[in-house]
Amino acid sequence: MNKIVKIGLATFAVSVAACGPAETTKENAVTTAPAQTIGKAHSATGTVDSVSGQQVTISHGPIKSLEWPAMTMPFTAKDAASLQGIKPGDRVAFTFSKSGNESVLNSIAKQ
Repeated sequence: MNKIVKIGLATFAVSVAACGPAETTKENAVTTAPAQTIGKAHSATGTVDSVSGQQVTISHGPIKSLEWPAMTMPFTAKDAASLQGIKPGDRVAFTFSKSGNESVLNSIAKQ
């Protein structure tokens, strides 16, 4: 093989190898839920920040089943009627399931 072809093949091999899995460090790690948690119901408690239509934003504590820390996030209620009587400032217990990138609220009750 001529020298140019060998250099080209070596460069290609190095490029392909560089596209492999990146080393994961604590700084660049992304926490994702295991696949089996999709559709599974998760329970949490928190404080309602806002309610609009079928959307409710809740500041919740850690959710161990998903290995999530405490955070504030939106949930979409399966049924807007389930949010009737729920208002900002209410302490609530709720269950939800993951559907793709969406968190679907299955139930919610004031504490």
